[in-house]
Amino acid sequence: MSIITYLGLLLLIGLVVLVAFLPGRQYHHRPPAAAKPLGKKFTNEFSLELSPTLDYWWKGPVNKKPYSPELPSKYQESRLALMVQNPSCIFAYWELSDAYLEDLQHQYGSEWVNGFERLKVFHITGTTFREISEHEPSPQINNYYIQVPYPGQSYFVELGKLLSSGQYIFLLRSETVTTPRSTVSTLLDENWIPCDIYKYMEGVSSGISSAALVRNNERRN
Repeated sequence: MSIITYLGLLLLIGLVVLVAFLPGRQYHHRPPAAAKPLGKKFTNEFSLELSPTLDYWWKGPVNKKPYSPELPSKYQESRLALMVQNPSCIFAYWELSDAYLEDLQHQYGSEWVNGFERLKVFHITGTTFREISEHEPSPQINNYYIQVPYPGQSYFVELGKLLSSGQYIFLLRSETVTTPRSTVSTLLDENWIPCDIYKYMEGVSSGISSAALVRNNERRN
C-alpha cells in the first residue's frame, strides 16, 4: 500500500468518527409571537391612506349651484320666425333690435309710441297669396299663437304697426311654413315593386296594390 493511499484512508476514517461522535443539533419549535395591538401612529397612517385627502373635496360653499350663464333677453337681431304646432295652429315669435326701434321712434315720434302692433296672416295658394286674418298682440310680448283655417296649407306672417294716425308700417315678414293634413292621406300606390325576398320569408307573400284592392272591392259590390 502506498503512502498516499494510506493517508487517504486515515483521513476518511477520521471524518467518519468525527461525524459519529458530534452532539446532535436540537431543533426547538418557537411559538409565534402574540399579535400586538395597532399603535396610535400606525392607525392614523392607515386611516389617512384609505380616506381621500382634502384636495378631492368640493371647496366651494355648500348648496351653491354651478355657474351657468343666463340667456340674454334679446339677441339684437330683427327677425320674425314662424313654427307649426299642429294642422290648425302656427306659432310666431319675433324680435326688434334696439337700433331698429330707435330709428323707428326717431322717424315717427309720438305716433310710434301710441301705435299698436299687428300680425297679419297670409294664405298661399299656388303662386298667389291673400290675407286671411289680422291679430293685435298684447304690448310687451314677442310671441303669438295663431289659429289657421286650412290644414295642409302654406302660410306666412307679417308684423307691422298701426300708428295713431291710421298709417300702417311694415316691420318684419316670416318664412313660409306648411301645416300637416288633419286626415289620412288619400294617395294610393298604383303598383307594388316585385321583390324576390318574399319567397324566402315564411308566411309572407307579395300582394296586389292598394288601388287594385279598391277596384276588386268595387267589382264585388
